[in-house]
Parts: sequence; structure tokens; C-alpha cells
Amino acid sequence: MGDNRNNPLRPAMLSQSISRRRQRNNTTSPRKVTFLASCWAIFCILSCYSVEVVIAVDSDYDYVKEVLEEEQQHYGDDYNNNDDRTQESKEELLRKQQEQAKAHQEEQDRLRAEKLAQERERSFQKELARLDEEQRKKALKQKKKDTKLVKTILKWSQQSSIPDPKTGAIQVPDFYKILGLRNWNLYLPAKKIEAGPIKFTFPGVTLKKTSQKDIRKAFRLRTKMVHPDKNKDGFAHEAFLAVEHAASVLSDETSRKQYDLQLQAWQKAHWEQQQEVVMRVWRTIRNTMKAISSVLGPFATPIFILTALII
Repeated sequence: MGDNRNNPLRPAMLSQSISRRRQRNNTTSPRKVTFLASCWAIFCILSCYSVEVVIAVDSDYDYVKEVLEEEQQHYGDDYNNNDDRTQESKEELLRKQQEQAKAHQEEQDRLRAEKLAQERERSFQKELARLDEEQRKKALKQKKKDTKLVKTILKWSQQSSIPDPKTGAIQVPDFYKILGLRNWNLYLPAKKIEAGPIKFTFPGVTLKKTSQKDIRKAFRLRTKMVHPDKNKDGFAHEAFLAVEHAASVLSDETSRKQYDLQLQAWQKAHWEQQQEVVMRVWRTIRNTMKAISSVLGPFATPIFILTALII
């Protein structure tokens, strides 16, 4: 082979070689761009998918966390509710036990009082047997008065620990009536008067207030009348204890104020209940009269007048 440097065809061969290289470069360049673009697209898709996966995982994690927190909260609420119900059941059980114990004690006291009353009645009958006719009449007459007084005292000493189902108030004994007192305690509230430039206020005034002196006097009188040695009724001892208890409550100013509030609440509720009964009766009568008037028509008025005249 000869030397290519002195070959006259060398420039033509070089130009052909350069042109072929350029053609190859022009052919492979779009392939490279397409490959790079494909790689970039795949990378972007994978990135988006990974982001979606992360977001989905985070969302699932937050949802699971919220569910667990709600379950924990509900569990705590249920636990607290169970504690409340347990506490309420314990309090209810304790209240029932106290009521049963109180009812049992009251029953025992009642049986004891009845037994004592029977013994006192037998003793009184023995005393009557030793008296003549005139003395026996006087003794029976006095015993009738004693029995009436004892029944009155025991009536006003009744107390109930159960609220009234209609009014909700609790019945309390009337200690004033047990001692034979009329507790007026009329209070006139303060009145403010304005007459032009003149302004003045009348102070509140309490009329006929039951004083401690009145209470002591009534207590001494009642104890003499219901003392078991003087009063021949079988339940005189119970009445005597009721009088002592009433005097002990009313003699102390603090307990008396508290008792007055309870008595006022009971009296107010009792008065409202009586008013409701009266109004119910009045509505019944009115509806009956309307029904009769509608049936009788124009003859209702003269018939009512004749009925009233006959009655």
C-alpha cells in the first residue's frame, strides 16, 4: 500500500467521512433528546406517585390517629359515666338504707307508744273503778278534753320526709300551733313615696311578732296541760315530747329562722294546692252549667232561678 498523504483522493475521502459523521450525529441527536425526555417523564411520574403515596400514608395516619383519639375519649367518657352511675347507685342505696332505718325506728316508736297508751288506759280504768258515779262523770269529761288536746298536738306534729308529688314541698310540723300560738308575724314592707320634691320612705314594720316571752309562756302552759301525770290520755307522753321539741326549736333564734323558712314554703305550697282544687271544682261547675244551658235553651234561666229559690 502507498502513502495516503500523497494520495490525490484524500481530500475527497475526508469530506465524505465528515459528511457521514454529521449525518450520524444528526440521526442520533433526536434519539438522545427523546431518550432524555422519556427519562425525565418517568422520573416526574415516579416523583408524583411517591408524593401521592406519602400524602396517602400521611392521610391514613392522621385518620387512624383521630379514630384512636376519639376511641380514647369515648372510653374516658364511658369510664367517667360508669363512675357517675356507680356513685349515684351508691348514694341511692345509702338513701334507701337511711329511709328504711328511719321507717323502722318510727315503727318501733309507734309500737312503744301504743303499748304505753294501753298501759295508761288500763291504769285509768282501774282509777275509775274506785270512784263513785259523780266523780266518774267528771273524770270521763276531763279525759275527753285531754284526748282532744293530745290529738290536736299530735296532728300538728306530723312530719313527712317525702316531698309532695304535686307541689314538691316537704310537710313540716307547725310548732307554733303545738304550743297554742298564732304566729301572725305580719310584715308591712317599706314603702317609698315621691310627691314632687318631697321624697320619703316608710320603714318596714312587723305587726304582732311572736316573742320569746310568748313562747316561754305558752310552753309552761302546754306542759302543764299535757304532762302524763295530769293528762289522762294514753298518748299524753307523746304529746309532751312534741311540746318540748317545739319549744326547743323556737327558743333558738337560728333554728327558728330556718324553721320559719321551711314552714312558709310548706304553707305557700299547701295554699296553692288548695287554690288549684277550688279552681278545678269551679271549672267543673261552670262547664256543667254551660252544658245544661245548651240543652235547656231559653228555659235554662227560669229553671235556675226556681232551683235557687227552692234551695
